[in-house]
Amino acid sequence: YLPANIHFGGAQYIRKLKAGIMATKLSFLNYGKIVDSKTEEITYAFDLLFEMGYKKEIKNITSIGISGGYIFSSIAGFHSQLLFSNWGVRSRLLKKRVGIGLSLENIGIHLKSYTDVNEPIPALFRTAVYYKPMYIPLIINGDIVRKLDGNSFYFSSGLELMYQHRLTFRLGISSNRSGFLTENFSSDIISGISGGVGFQFQKITLDIGFMNLGPAGFIMGFSISNK
Repeated sequence: YLPANIHFGGAQYIRKLKAGIMATKLSFLNYGKIVDSKTEEITYAFDLLFEMGYKKEIKNITSIGISGGYIFSSIAGFHSQLLFSNWGVRSRLLKKRVGIGLSLENIGIHLKSYTDVNEPIPALFRTAVYYKPMYIPLIINGDIVRKLDGNSFYFSSGLELMYQHRLTFRLGISSNRSGFLTENFSSDIISGISGGVGFQFQKITLDIGFMNLGPAGFIMGFSISNK
């Protein structure tokens, strides 16, 4: 659940193969009603995404992944379609306590644009790292993302604290929080902060999370995984 009555939902299926792991995902993002202020005509906006991915691990140290998908987007009767792909590699060191990953994301082509003007696809280059201290059940992670069509970039970092492998607490922050500040201390102190909790049962994992977008409101979400 996102601000402005926007809703997002999705389902993902992962299966192990002899040569790697295959994943399939279907997602739907509903922006709700759009009302014309003059004619009061009601239209709708939504995005539909289908994606497939494959990952192969080499000697339990390095993994290579590729994914591709199709997006159909509709806004007030205008439609857009595109194909996209993501490419990435990750390595783990020091008995899996340190990891680093590199990826190219949103590399694709337009099949159809909303109008006669082709808008650029926001291609990204991501660098991600994580670290697990030896004697504390904690994971420290960070991402640096750079947009390939310009010099802009942003970063995020987070913590995951695990309790007896059944309960996980999460806390995160992003450089995007600067866009949510209003010079009001009581609201700015938690603007751009995200958090959540995860519950691990015998076969089911339940995760609940939130993010504070300052004046725009909160993002709330949950996911259920069945192993």
